[in-house]
Amino acid sequence: MTGQLLVMLLGWAAAYLSKGWTDLMKKFAVLGIPLVTVTGLTVWNWGREKGRWGSALAPGSDAGATTWAAAPGVLRAAAVLTALFVLAVTLRRRKG
Repeated sequence: MTGQLLVMLLGWAAAYLSKGWTDLMKKFAVLGIPLVTVTGLTVWNWGREKGRWGSALAPGSDAGATTWAAAPGVLRAAAVLTALFVLAVTLRRRKG
């Protein structure tokens, strides 16, 4: 996991240090996408705890603990989404 985290951090650093991007694009790639994915996970687990959607959490289980348990996978998803965003922006700029 440590090696994956290092690669993710290097990828986000490369996106933040890229030239030719506006500050808003850099901040969205590095902060926005990970925050949206982690927030989505938190809201999803909150809804499961309250029985609003998805399979309900086991009685007595903590949504916070469930969120922390799923955090590594969500960070990987955020890294992939960030990479796809960087790729899309790069390909769009090359065309135009």
